[in-house]
Amino acid sequence: MFDLRLTSSPLLLCLALCLALPACGNDKPDSGADTATGADDATQDAGLADATPADTGPAADVAPDASPLSCPVPAVAQGATRARALACDADLPKGDLAAARVGDLVLENTVARFVVRTGAAGEALVGLFGGDVVDAVRMDGKGAQVGLDMLREWVPVVAMHLLKPDAVVVADPGGPGRAAVVRVTGTLAPFPTVHAYLPLDLPKAKVVYDYVLKPGSAALELRTTVTPEDGKSADHLVGDVTFWGGQVGLYRPGSGGPESDLDPPSKTRVLGLVATRAGGQVTEAAIGFGSPVSTIDADGILAFLQPTEPKIPPTGRVYVRHLAVGGDTTAGLAQAMARVDPAAASYGTLKGTVSGHWDGVVVELLDAKDLPLTRCRPDPSGAFSCPAPSTTRGARAMWIGNGEGQAGGRGQSTDIVAVEVQAGAASTVSLTAPKPGTLTVKVRDESGATIPFQARLIPTASAVGADKRVYVDADGDASYLLPPGTWQVWLSHGPEWSAHTTSVKLTAGATVKVDATLTRVVDTTGWVACDTHIHAEHSTDSEVPNRERILDAIAAGLDYAVATDHDYVADYKPWLKAAGLDKAITVASGVEVSTSKLGHHAVWPLTPDANKSGGGGPSWHGKSAEALMTTIRGGDPMRIHQLNHPRGSQSYFEGIQFDPKTTDKKLLTFDAIELLNSKRIDDTDEVLDDWFGLLDRGMKHSAVGTSDTHTLSSGAGGARTFAWVGVGKDGKGRDRQGHFTAAEADA
Repeated sequence: MFDLRLTSSPLLLCLALCLALPACGNDKPDSGADTATGADDATQDAGLADATPADTGPAADVAPDASPLSCPVPAVAQGATRARALACDADLPKGDLAAARVGDLVLENTVARFVVRTGAAGEALVGLFGGDVVDAVRMDGKGAQVGLDMLREWVPVVAMHLLKPDAVVVADPGGPGRAAVVRVTGTLAPFPTVHAYLPLDLPKAKVVYDYVLKPGSAALELRTTVTPEDGKSADHLVGDVTFWGGQVGLYRPGSGGPESDLDPPSKTRVLGLVATRAGGQVTEAAIGFGSPVSTIDADGILAFLQPTEPKIPPTGRVYVRHLAVGGDTTAGLAQAMARVDPAAASYGTLKGTVSGHWDGVVVELLDAKDLPLTRCRPDPSGAFSCPAPSTTRGARAMWIGNGEGQAGGRGQSTDIVAVEVQAGAASTVSLTAPKPGTLTVKVRDESGATIPFQARLIPTASAVGADKRVYVDADGDASYLLPPGTWQVWLSHGPEWSAHTTSVKLTAGATVKVDATLTRVVDTTGWVACDTHIHAEHSTDSEVPNRERILDAIAAGLDYAVATDHDYVADYKPWLKAAGLDKAITVASGVEVSTSKLGHHAVWPLTPDANKSGGGGPSWHGKSAEALMTTIRGGDPMRIHQLNHPRGSQSYFEGIQFDPKTTDKKLLTFDAIELLNSKRIDDTDEVLDDWFGLLDRGMKHSAVGTSDTHTLSSGAGGARTFAWVGVGKDGKGRDRQGHFTAAEADA
């Protein structure tokens, strides 16, 4: 999960500081922070409340009832909630990242659904337990889902330990006018990955999780009850570690985007998860706390740490927070944030229109210092209406963009228009969308047929407010909206082909066409172009959606791509099938086993298993080097074990104090070794020496080149391996799709 070579594990460094320094996250609750009024609920419990475990559920004496309903499941009645087991595949939330399984528990009403994982294993990472929230989606009030699930997993923690459940049950099935409750009980156990870096003492406390959903509310109430077992006050650090999809990013009121990972953790009571790309119908979300919490954004892992003062009393304390979903309505983020904001009673409404509206344009609300507060999306006509904090003093239309460099909303925007919002009142404003230019690109081969391509667009100083864009396209014909100005255009289809470069000048409202012909310059007949080290959104340090990553591999001219996310077995096949590209590239599911002291190891092929944490990736926690070699192999002779970036800080060769002449061969049972890694070019000479040393001992490890890509700007196939599969009876290379198998390339 964490690559200490590159990141110094910012999440764990920040958590270590918080655990070591009493001053971190110990702000006392603001006065009056015990209740919050949301748009859907008259009152909501919020903040820190002293309570015994018996107080955590409104109907603890109700017998657990997790019986599934028959499919098709009848809609929830207006004014009611329901907690139950999911009944069949048609009953599951929708979305590429939706993780719900039949038998998991769902809390639902007419406007939202939240799924709690049952069983022993979590979802997003090897080593997580059940009892976590794995899906959060908005409903339209009539039984249909609105927007796509972007939550991978919400993991409550106590002193960076997890609750290992002995029961995940329906404590209250809900009903008309009554909240539904799912309760998780168990014992605390180490968070395996964190424990590998920070071996913390097991806290002596009884912990209970309750998930509460009220009728008509799109906000799930998450309660963690902590009761010291020794009858004394305690200062256990309580918090949450959350995992999200690559199409949403952290949105902080007052800054709008993520802060530096290594800055002191910021304090906040409300934050959002906002769409970072145009065109995706994702579920935006917001998280609210009754008092300021420390927030940490470390390579896409979002952690929220509750204050440690005042101490937890002997009778226990309930830590409460709210997770609200905004769907893809025009209000979106603003609507979700209003639901969880303790100051929601002071909200008004901002209405208006955005003339010249186009895909990806949003309305951002700003305070008196022109700092972002929230945002909402106009409908196709340009009209919008969204909840607005009474501190709103300005609004602007801006484009969130649809290429790399646009995450967090850096893009074209118009001047700020002054506006004043009063509590309970509606204000209006008229805005004009920034006007883009259009670049159309068509890429062909020598025969005139269109081919996939990667496009890198670099703005000059004249392209005001613009960042670089990186696009990938699978059919060779695409159009892009860009800020006016001069752009350098670089088009490619992998190193076996020529590249095309040109400069274009775009003006607002006009279209410029680029028609490029690429020629094959390296004959690879019979050789399969492979990239066996690829990361996408299931890796916590990558924001590239799986859909974009597999398009990137096709655009790079790869024949074979292996998914190797950190401690998660991903499957590209559903994305390929949905895009109609399942015959465009051969793929395999694998994983990068990402240890704390024994380096990183890619292994494939694996079969994703939804009933195991991390999709069934090998567990490396607490294993010696020899045991790790056995675990990765898994007794399967068809598996490939590839040693990734073997040199440098936290590498495998460093961990075993490698000497090519004397190291025990039991520690060197991998099949392949990365000689060339696009991210670590400087290591190549040293690794090459290691490889020759192994050859001198008669040990033949396949030499491979990989991209180790985490972004689109350094895309798939930057370095690659060619595997020989030969020429067919027709005299043509069997490297063509449909003429070779993944197993043949592996062999």
